[in-house]
Amino acid sequence: MTPVGGADLKGLAGWVLEDKLKVRVLPQLHKLIWGDRRGI
Repeated sequence: MTPVGGADLKGLAGWVLEDKLKVRVLPQLHKLIWGDRRGI
């Protein structure tokens, strides 16, 4: 699962752990590194 843009990754990860879902939580690394800049 990948949260949309600025969604709360911590909340999503907590929900996945709490419900013992068989999924992976993947942040959008490009957004963490470069933010909303375009053309990089």
